[in-house]
Amino acid sequence: MTSAIYQELSERAAVIYEKVVMWRRDFHRYPELAGHEERTSGLVAEHLRALGLEVAEHVGGFGVVGLLRGEAGNGPVIGFRADMDALPLQEQTGFPYASKIPGVMHACGHDAHTAMLMGTAEVLSAMRTQLRGTVKFIFQPAEEGGGGAKAMIKDGVLENPHVDILLGMHLLFNPAGTLAFKRGYALTASDSFTLTITGKGGHGAKPHETNDVVLTACKAVENLHQIVSRKINPQRMAILSVGSIQSGTASNVLPETATIRGTVRTLETDVQEQMIAGVRAAAQSACDFTGAEFNLVYRIMEPAVHNDDAVMAHITDVFRQMLGEDSVIELTEPRCGSEDFSNYQRPGVQTGYFWLGGAYPGEAHPSTNHQPRYNWDERTMRTGVQAACAAVCSYLIAD
Repeated sequence: MTSAIYQELSERAAVIYEKVVMWRRDFHRYPELAGHEERTSGLVAEHLRALGLEVAEHVGGFGVVGLLRGEAGNGPVIGFRADMDALPLQEQTGFPYASKIPGVMHACGHDAHTAMLMGTAEVLSAMRTQLRGTVKFIFQPAEEGGGGAKAMIKDGVLENPHVDILLGMHLLFNPAGTLAFKRGYALTASDSFTLTITGKGGHGAKPHETNDVVLTACKAVENLHQIVSRKINPQRMAILSVGSIQSGTASNVLPETATIRGTVRTLETDVQEQMIAGVRAAAQSACDFTGAEFNLVYRIMEPAVHNDDAVMAHITDVFRQMLGEDSVIELTEPRCGSEDFSNYQRPGVQTGYFWLGGAYPGEAHPSTNHQPRYNWDERTMRTGVQAACAAVCSYLIAD
């Protein structure tokens, strides 16, 4: 793209910035949990219609899709996705625009993602005579474990017209106004498991008459934590963490059940399969010792996010031209979080996922996601809108 286009995008992002802040704060006041994004999706759809876009509602639940057809000729279909759902947290920020919904809070930036994509849609709609191709604005519900991406895909979000390239952006606590990316694997796959151990209970003074499911659970946890260190090649990435052990109600009663819950993170499918087999073997070994039995429920939730090499090379070159070399950060390691954006990775769709910095200038300990005091620098949303517009325009505006 020419320097004139970059300048135009910068000016348009600056003009719309106050509206983006207004939208973001409104969504923050009235957050909605996964599968309940009725108000949010309604406002999004109303805005997209006002821009003259073709709008589809109730795609995969409360999903909204806006279609902008460029008027400068034929070209690819570029999709950009934002998530809309909030989290079950009681906000403790004290903001004047803090959540008015008890126990619900935007603590992962989805309010900003939605507002920035609304701003992006407005900027690009005003530039439609310059665009060769089509833009699909995808507002997704239920990213936080609710299966929103899969539901939208099932409802045809990637077709009619077929999406050639799909982009996604998420807030991260690098300095505000910066963009970060990771080539190849960017985020881990996310699995969860529930291991229920059952056996004969009894009196604490007669453990020999029981299967002692508490002891079995302890042995199982020890075994589980040895899978990564002793069963997985140390040059390949895997994480297992146990987050919950529940059993018993009294100090002198050996219970009949114990329940262990945990999470597994991997990048590669064969390592994921080794982890699944390892969890089962860990439980079996513990039960073999005590004579207890187990039931394993293992949920494969989200695949790893893997960025397309060509897409990342293209958009990061655009970002460097737009912001300068120092404002574009290449990460050397995948992040261990997960994202259901990974479900859009399928034959015929190239995907690219990147991060927008949100830390305040000089902030020693930036906020983190999914906690009740979550906070970030709103001024970064101007960069976010500019980056989203530039990435799309780089494919649809000829030099």
